[in-house]
Amino acid sequence: MQHCLCCHDKLLKHVVHAQVYWYCPTCRERMPQHSSKIETLLETLVQAEETAAAPKKEG
Repeated sequence: MQHCLCCHDKLLKHVVHAQVYWYCPTCRERMPQHSSKIETLLETLVQAEETAAAPKKEG
């Protein structure tokens, strides 16, 4: 899954005139393709943010 380089929101894949590009609905901008290394880093950051934001269970 692709994430925005600016806001880390999920990107939408668009096809216009036989050209494929990624679009961020939050930033309302087209985003460039980025390498799998950057994508892996972004996935790790998003998961860390989600984990930190999740309520902690008391036990």
